[in-house]
Amino acid sequence: MNKKMSGFNTVSILSVSLLIYVSGSLIAPALSSLAASFPETPFPTIRMIMTSMYITIAAFALISGKLAKTISKKTLVLVGLAIYGICGLVGAKLNSVPALMIDRLVMGVGVGLVFPQANALIIDFYEGKTRDKLLGYGSGVSNLGSMLGSIVGGSLAAISWRWNFVGFASAFVIFLLVLFGVPSAPARKIGGEPVAASPRSLPKQFWLLPLYVCLVQMAALVTPTNMAVFYLGNQIGSPALLGITMALLTGLGFLAGFVLTHTLKIFKNWTVVASCLMIGAGFFVISKANNVAMVMIGQILIGFGQGTLTPMVFIKNTQLVPVELRQRSLAILSSAIYLGCFGTSYVQKWIGQLFHNTDQRFMFMAFAVGGFIATAAALAAKLASSKKA
Repeated sequence: MNKKMSGFNTVSILSVSLLIYVSGSLIAPALSSLAASFPETPFPTIRMIMTSMYITIAAFALISGKLAKTISKKTLVLVGLAIYGICGLVGAKLNSVPALMIDRLVMGVGVGLVFPQANALIIDFYEGKTRDKLLGYGSGVSNLGSMLGSIVGGSLAAISWRWNFVGFASAFVIFLLVLFGVPSAPARKIGGEPVAASPRSLPKQFWLLPLYVCLVQMAALVTPTNMAVFYLGNQIGSPALLGITMALLTGLGFLAGFVLTHTLKIFKNWTVVASCLMIGAGFFVISKANNVAMVMIGQILIGFGQGTLTPMVFIKNTQLVPVELRQRSLAILSSAIYLGCFGTSYVQKWIGQLFHNTDQRFMFMAFAVGGFIATAAALAAKLASSKKA
Protein backbone atom coordinates (compact mmCIF):
# COMPACT_ATOMS: atom_id res chain seq x y z
CA MET A 1 0.00 0.00 0.00
CA ASN A 2 2.88 2.41 0.61
CA LYS A 3 3.43 2.97 -3.15
CA LYS A 4 0.08 4.79 -3.33
CA MET A 5 0.92 7.17 -0.48
CA SER A 6 2.14 10.68 -1.27
CA GLY A 7 4.61 12.71 0.76
CA PHE A 8 1.73 14.81 2.10
CA ASN A 9 -0.05 11.64 3.23
CA THR A 10 3.08 10.49 5.08
CA VAL A 11 3.66 13.87 6.76
CA SER A 12 0.01 13.99 7.82
CA ILE A 13 0.17 10.51 9.35
CA LEU A 14 3.43 11.25 11.16
CA SER A 15 2.03 14.55 12.47
CA VAL A 16 -0.34 12.54 14.69
CA SER A 17 2.70 11.48 16.75
CA LEU A 18 3.81 15.08 17.28
CA LEU A 19 1.37 15.87 20.10
CA ILE A 20 1.55 12.57 22.00
CA TYR A 21 4.01 13.73 24.68
CA VAL A 22 3.34 17.48 24.35
CA SER A 23 0.40 17.01 26.72
CA GLY A 24 2.94 16.72 29.54
CA SER A 25 5.99 18.62 28.31
CA LEU A 26 4.08 21.81 27.45
CA ILE A 27 2.53 22.11 30.91
CA ALA A 28 5.57 21.05 32.98
CA PRO A 29 7.38 24.43 32.70
CA ALA A 30 4.21 26.17 33.95
CA LEU A 31 4.03 24.30 37.28
CA SER A 32 5.99 27.01 39.12
CA SER A 33 3.73 29.69 37.67
CA LEU A 34 0.66 27.68 38.67
CA ALA A 35 2.04 27.28 42.20
CA ALA A 36 2.49 31.04 42.44
CA SER A 37 -1.08 31.63 41.21
CA PHE A 38 -2.54 29.17 43.75
CA PRO A 39 -0.27 29.62 46.82
CA GLU A 40 -2.76 27.93 49.15
CA THR A 41 -2.45 24.65 47.21
CA PRO A 42 0.40 22.21 48.14
CA PHE A 43 2.88 21.71 45.32
CA PRO A 44 2.26 17.91 45.08
CA THR A 45 -1.34 18.79 44.22
CA ILE A 46 -0.18 21.34 41.66
CA ARG A 47 2.03 18.63 40.11
CA MET A 48 -1.07 16.45 39.71
CA ILE A 49 -2.42 18.98 37.19
CA MET A 50 0.27 17.56 34.93
CA THR A 51 0.26 13.88 35.93
CA SER A 52 -3.38 13.01 36.72
CA MET A 53 -4.31 12.86 33.03
CA TYR A 54 -2.08 9.82 32.52
CA ILE A 55 -4.82 7.68 34.10
CA THR A 56 -7.45 8.70 31.53
CA ILE A 57 -4.90 8.39 28.73
CA ALA A 58 -4.14 4.80 29.75
CA ALA A 59 -7.84 3.94 30.07
CA PHE A 60 -8.94 5.51 26.80
CA ALA A 61 -6.00 4.07 24.89
CA LEU A 62 -7.60 0.69 25.60
CA ILE A 63 -11.06 2.02 24.73
CA SER A 64 -9.69 3.47 21.49
CA GLY A 65 -8.51 0.00 20.49
CA LYS A 66 -12.00 -1.40 20.99
CA LEU A 67 -13.69 1.49 19.18
CA ALA A 68 -11.39 1.00 16.18
CA LYS A 69 -13.21 -2.27 15.46
CA THR A 70 -16.27 -0.31 14.35
CA ILE A 71 -15.08 3.29 13.87
CA SER A 72 -12.36 4.36 11.44
CA LYS A 73 -9.02 5.31 12.95
CA LYS A 74 -9.11 8.66 11.17
CA THR A 75 -12.40 9.52 12.89
CA LEU A 76 -11.02 8.53 16.30
CA VAL A 77 -7.96 10.71 15.74
CA LEU A 78 -10.06 13.70 14.66
CA VAL A 79 -12.35 13.38 17.70
CA GLY A 80 -9.35 13.00 20.02
CA LEU A 81 -7.58 16.04 18.56
CA ALA A 82 -10.75 18.14 18.88
CA ILE A 83 -11.06 17.21 22.57
CA TYR A 84 -7.35 17.95 23.05
CA GLY A 85 -7.52 21.45 21.52
CA ILE A 86 -10.83 22.44 23.11
CA CYS A 87 -9.63 21.41 26.59
CA GLY A 88 -6.53 23.54 26.10
CA LEU A 89 -8.58 26.65 25.31
CA VAL A 90 -11.01 25.94 28.17
CA GLY A 91 -8.11 25.42 30.61
CA ALA A 92 -6.76 28.88 29.84
CA LYS A 93 -9.98 30.38 31.24
CA LEU A 94 -10.25 28.34 34.45
CA ASN A 95 -9.52 29.79 37.89
CA SER A 96 -9.24 26.87 40.30
CA VAL A 97 -7.01 23.84 40.71
CA PRO A 98 -9.89 21.29 40.84
CA ALA A 99 -11.30 22.70 37.59
CA LEU A 100 -7.87 22.52 35.92
CA MET A 101 -7.44 18.91 37.05
CA ILE A 102 -10.84 17.96 35.61
CA ASP A 103 -9.95 19.74 32.37
CA ARG A 104 -6.69 17.80 32.15
CA LEU A 105 -8.47 14.51 32.86
CA VAL A 106 -10.81 15.20 29.93
CA MET A 107 -7.81 16.16 27.80
CA GLY A 108 -6.41 12.73 28.64
CA VAL A 109 -9.48 11.22 26.97
CA GLY A 110 -8.47 12.96 23.75
CA VAL A 111 -4.84 11.87 23.97
CA GLY A 112 -5.93 8.31 24.76
CA LEU A 113 -8.12 8.16 21.65
CA VAL A 114 -5.27 9.43 19.46
CA PHE A 115 -2.23 7.58 20.82
CA PRO A 116 -2.88 3.98 19.67
CA GLN A 117 -3.90 5.20 16.23
CA ALA A 118 -0.61 7.04 15.64
CA ASN A 119 1.16 3.70 15.09
CA ALA A 120 -1.95 1.92 13.79
CA LEU A 121 -2.21 4.33 10.84
CA ILE A 122 1.41 3.61 9.89
CA ILE A 123 0.75 -0.13 10.04
CA ASP A 124 -2.44 0.34 8.01
CA PHE A 125 -0.88 2.11 5.07
CA TYR A 126 2.72 0.87 4.91
CA GLU A 127 4.44 -2.49 4.75
CA GLY A 128 7.84 -4.12 5.25
CA LYS A 129 10.93 -1.95 5.66
CA THR A 130 9.01 1.24 4.91
CA ARG A 131 6.63 0.47 7.76
CA ASP A 132 9.50 -0.26 10.19
CA LYS A 133 11.28 2.94 9.15
CA LEU A 134 8.15 5.04 9.67
CA LEU A 135 7.49 3.46 13.08
CA GLY A 136 10.97 4.74 13.98
CA TYR A 137 10.15 8.13 12.50
CA GLY A 138 6.92 8.21 14.52
CA SER A 139 8.85 7.65 17.74
CA GLY A 140 11.30 10.35 16.70
CA VAL A 141 8.51 12.82 15.93
CA SER A 142 6.88 12.20 19.33
CA ASN A 143 10.20 12.97 21.04
CA LEU A 144 10.62 16.06 18.87
CA GLY A 145 7.18 17.21 20.00
CA SER A 146 8.16 16.68 23.62
CA MET A 147 11.36 18.68 23.14
CA LEU A 148 9.52 21.54 21.40
CA GLY A 149 6.85 21.45 24.10
CA SER A 150 9.48 21.98 26.81
CA ILE A 151 11.14 24.84 24.93
CA VAL A 152 7.93 26.62 23.92
CA GLY A 153 6.34 25.89 27.30
CA GLY A 154 9.19 27.62 29.11
CA SER A 155 8.73 30.77 27.03
CA LEU A 156 4.95 30.79 27.48
CA ALA A 157 5.19 30.20 31.24
CA ALA A 158 7.32 33.35 31.51
CA ILE A 159 4.21 35.26 30.37
CA SER A 160 1.48 33.30 32.13
CA TRP A 161 0.54 29.66 32.71
CA ARG A 162 -2.66 30.41 30.79
CA TRP A 163 -0.64 30.69 27.59
CA ASN A 164 0.64 27.14 28.11
CA PHE A 165 -2.95 25.94 27.89
CA VAL A 166 -3.54 28.07 24.79
CA GLY A 167 -0.54 26.26 23.29
CA PHE A 168 -2.58 23.04 23.20
CA ALA A 169 -4.68 24.66 20.47
CA SER A 170 -1.89 23.57 18.12
CA ALA A 171 -3.91 20.34 17.98
CA PHE A 172 -6.20 22.06 15.48
CA VAL A 173 -3.30 22.37 13.01
CA ILE A 174 -2.76 18.61 13.24
CA PHE A 175 -6.55 18.20 12.95
CA LEU A 176 -6.48 19.89 9.53
CA LEU A 177 -3.51 17.80 8.36
CA VAL A 178 -5.31 14.61 9.36
CA LEU A 179 -8.60 15.77 7.85
CA PHE A 180 -7.11 16.47 4.44
CA GLY A 181 -3.99 14.29 4.39
CA VAL A 182 -4.87 10.95 5.99
CA PRO A 183 -6.82 8.57 3.71
CA SER A 184 -9.89 6.94 5.15
CA ALA A 185 -9.59 3.19 5.77
CA PRO A 186 -12.32 0.79 6.85
CA ALA A 187 -12.26 -0.24 10.50
CA ARG A 188 -9.96 -3.24 11.15
CA LYS A 189 -8.42 -3.17 7.66
CA ILE A 190 -4.70 -3.45 8.26
CA GLY A 191 -1.98 -3.38 5.65
CA GLY A 192 -4.25 -4.83 3.00
CA GLU A 193 -4.06 -8.23 4.70
CA PRO A 194 -7.21 -10.35 5.21
CA VAL A 195 -8.74 -10.33 8.67
CA ALA A 196 -9.51 -13.66 10.30
CA ALA A 197 -13.18 -14.44 10.71
CA SER A 198 -12.89 -15.46 14.36
CA PRO A 199 -10.79 -13.61 16.99
CA ARG A 200 -7.88 -15.34 18.64
CA SER A 201 -5.98 -14.69 21.85
CA LEU A 202 -2.88 -12.56 21.81
CA PRO A 203 0.31 -14.67 21.71
CA LYS A 204 1.90 -15.37 25.08
CA GLN A 205 5.16 -13.75 23.88
CA PHE A 206 3.29 -10.48 23.33
CA TRP A 207 2.65 -9.89 27.02
CA LEU A 208 6.31 -9.16 27.65
CA LEU A 209 6.10 -6.14 25.31
CA PRO A 210 3.76 -4.02 27.50
CA LEU A 211 6.06 -4.73 30.45
CA TYR A 212 9.13 -3.71 28.44
CA VAL A 213 7.65 -0.48 27.11
CA CYS A 214 6.24 0.47 30.53
CA LEU A 215 9.64 0.01 32.19
CA VAL A 216 11.43 1.89 29.39
CA GLN A 217 9.07 4.86 29.72
CA MET A 218 9.32 4.74 33.51
CA ALA A 219 13.11 4.95 33.27
CA ALA A 220 12.97 7.69 30.63
CA LEU A 221 11.13 10.00 33.06
CA VAL A 222 13.55 9.57 35.96
CA THR A 223 15.91 12.35 34.90
CA PRO A 224 13.16 14.85 33.95
CA THR A 225 11.56 14.44 37.39
CA ASN A 226 14.87 14.81 39.26
CA MET A 227 17.19 16.86 37.07
CA ALA A 228 16.29 20.39 38.19
CA VAL A 229 16.83 19.59 41.89
CA PHE A 230 19.97 17.54 41.19
CA TYR A 231 21.48 20.04 38.72
CA LEU A 232 20.94 23.18 40.75
CA GLY A 233 21.29 21.60 44.20
CA ASN A 234 24.72 20.16 43.34
CA GLN A 235 25.74 23.30 41.42
CA ILE A 236 26.46 21.26 38.31
CA GLY A 237 26.04 24.24 36.00
CA SER A 238 24.19 27.47 35.40
CA PRO A 239 20.38 27.56 35.23
CA ALA A 240 20.68 28.66 31.60
CA LEU A 241 22.21 25.27 30.71
CA LEU A 242 19.56 23.26 32.57
CA GLY A 243 17.01 23.51 29.78
CA ILE A 244 19.54 22.41 27.18
CA THR A 245 20.67 19.52 29.35
CA MET A 246 17.11 18.29 29.85
CA ALA A 247 16.28 18.73 26.14
CA LEU A 248 19.10 16.34 25.23
CA LEU A 249 17.02 13.40 26.46
CA THR A 250 14.16 13.95 24.03
CA GLY A 251 16.52 15.34 21.39
CA LEU A 252 18.44 12.06 21.25
CA GLY A 253 15.17 10.13 21.38
CA PHE A 254 14.13 12.10 18.29
CA LEU A 255 17.43 11.30 16.55
CA ALA A 256 17.29 7.61 17.52
CA GLY A 257 13.88 7.22 15.91
CA PHE A 258 15.05 8.67 12.62
CA VAL A 259 18.24 6.60 12.42
CA LEU A 260 16.65 3.38 13.71
CA THR A 261 17.16 1.49 10.44
CA HIS A 262 20.87 2.38 10.50
CA THR A 263 21.15 1.40 14.18
CA LEU A 264 19.61 -1.98 13.39
CA LYS A 265 22.14 -2.48 10.57
CA ILE A 266 25.04 -1.73 12.93
CA PHE A 267 23.97 -3.74 15.99
CA LYS A 268 21.71 -6.25 14.20
CA ASN A 269 20.30 -8.78 16.71
CA TRP A 270 22.28 -7.15 19.51
CA THR A 271 20.36 -3.84 19.33
CA VAL A 272 18.24 -4.51 22.43
CA VAL A 273 21.32 -5.49 24.45
CA ALA A 274 23.19 -2.38 23.29
CA SER A 275 20.21 -0.09 24.03
CA CYS A 276 19.72 -1.44 27.56
CA LEU A 277 23.45 -1.03 28.16
CA MET A 278 23.25 2.61 26.98
CA ILE A 279 20.44 3.35 29.43
CA GLY A 280 22.27 1.70 32.35
CA ALA A 281 25.54 3.47 31.46
CA GLY A 282 23.73 6.81 31.11
CA PHE A 283 22.26 6.61 34.60
CA PHE A 284 25.62 5.50 36.00
CA VAL A 285 27.43 8.46 34.43
CA ILE A 286 24.86 10.93 35.79
CA SER A 287 25.04 9.38 39.28
CA LYS A 288 28.77 10.16 39.31
CA ALA A 289 28.55 13.51 37.49
CA ASN A 290 30.12 16.62 38.92
CA ASN A 291 30.05 18.76 35.77
CA VAL A 292 27.75 19.64 32.88
CA ALA A 293 29.61 17.49 30.34
CA MET A 294 29.07 14.29 32.31
CA VAL A 295 25.36 14.99 32.80
CA MET A 296 24.96 15.71 29.09
CA ILE A 297 26.74 12.46 28.16
CA GLY A 298 24.42 10.55 30.47
CA GLN A 299 21.33 12.22 28.98
CA ILE A 300 22.55 11.40 25.46
CA LEU A 301 23.00 7.72 26.31
CA ILE A 302 19.61 7.40 28.04
CA GLY A 303 17.80 9.32 25.30
CA PHE A 304 19.30 7.29 22.47
CA GLY A 305 18.69 3.99 24.25
CA GLN A 306 15.06 4.82 25.02
CA GLY A 307 14.48 6.24 21.55
CA THR A 308 15.73 2.99 20.03
CA LEU A 309 13.88 0.54 22.28
CA THR A 310 10.41 2.10 22.04
CA PRO A 311 9.90 1.75 18.26
CA MET A 312 11.51 -1.69 18.38
CA VAL A 313 8.71 -2.82 20.69
CA PHE A 314 6.13 -1.75 18.10
CA ILE A 315 8.08 -3.43 15.30
CA LYS A 316 8.24 -6.65 17.34
CA ASN A 317 4.50 -6.33 17.90
CA THR A 318 3.84 -6.47 14.15
CA GLN A 319 5.97 -9.64 13.97
CA LEU A 320 4.29 -11.45 16.89
CA VAL A 321 0.65 -10.45 16.69
CA PRO A 322 -1.80 -11.72 14.03
CA VAL A 323 -3.13 -8.93 11.84
CA GLU A 324 -6.69 -9.12 13.20
CA LEU A 325 -5.41 -8.52 16.77
CA ARG A 326 -2.93 -5.72 16.12
CA GLN A 327 -5.35 -2.94 16.99
CA ARG A 328 -5.94 -4.52 20.40
CA SER A 329 -2.21 -5.01 20.96
CA LEU A 330 -1.42 -1.41 19.98
CA ALA A 331 -4.01 -0.14 22.46
CA ILE A 332 -2.45 -2.23 25.23
CA LEU A 333 1.06 -1.01 24.39
CA SER A 334 -0.09 2.62 24.29
CA SER A 335 -1.78 2.22 27.66
CA ALA A 336 1.38 0.61 29.09
CA ILE A 337 3.48 3.60 28.03
CA TYR A 338 1.31 6.01 29.99
CA LEU A 339 1.12 3.69 32.98
CA GLY A 340 4.91 3.99 32.97
CA CYS A 341 4.59 7.78 32.88
CA PHE A 342 2.14 7.72 35.79
CA GLY A 343 4.06 5.15 37.82
CA THR A 344 7.58 6.56 37.66
CA SER A 345 7.12 8.94 40.60
CA TYR A 346 5.61 6.19 42.77
CA VAL A 347 8.36 3.69 41.92
CA GLN A 348 11.00 6.25 42.82
CA LYS A 349 9.20 6.95 46.08
CA TRP A 350 9.08 3.22 46.90
CA ILE A 351 12.78 2.79 46.09
CA GLY A 352 13.61 5.70 48.37
CA GLN A 353 11.50 4.29 51.20
CA LEU A 354 12.86 0.77 50.79
CA PHE A 355 16.51 1.87 50.96
CA HIS A 356 15.91 4.92 53.18
CA ASN A 357 17.63 7.12 50.62
CA THR A 358 15.89 9.71 48.43
CA ASP A 359 19.02 11.45 47.17
CA GLN A 360 19.03 12.00 43.40
CA ARG A 361 22.45 10.38 42.94
CA PHE A 362 21.21 7.25 44.68
CA MET A 363 18.08 7.20 42.49
CA PHE A 364 20.15 7.48 39.32
CA MET A 365 22.40 4.66 40.55
CA ALA A 366 19.35 2.50 41.34
CA PHE A 367 18.12 2.86 37.76
CA ALA A 368 21.65 2.26 36.47
CA VAL A 369 21.56 -1.10 38.25
CA GLY A 370 18.14 -1.71 36.71
CA GLY A 371 19.54 -0.92 33.27
CA PHE A 372 22.44 -3.33 33.75
CA ILE A 373 20.06 -6.06 34.96
CA ALA A 374 17.95 -5.48 31.83
CA THR A 375 21.14 -5.74 29.76
CA ALA A 376 22.01 -9.08 31.36
CA ALA A 377 18.47 -10.36 30.79
CA ALA A 378 18.53 -9.27 27.13
CA LEU A 379 21.94 -10.89 26.67
CA ALA A 380 20.76 -14.15 28.23
CA ALA A 381 17.68 -14.17 25.99
CA LYS A 382 19.83 -13.51 22.92
CA LEU A 383 22.25 -16.33 23.75
CA ALA A 384 19.37 -18.72 24.49
CA SER A 385 17.72 -17.97 21.15
CA SER A 386 21.07 -18.42 19.38
CA LYS A 387 21.48 -21.92 20.88
CA LYS A 388 17.94 -22.91 19.77
CA ALA A 389 18.69 -21.74 16.25
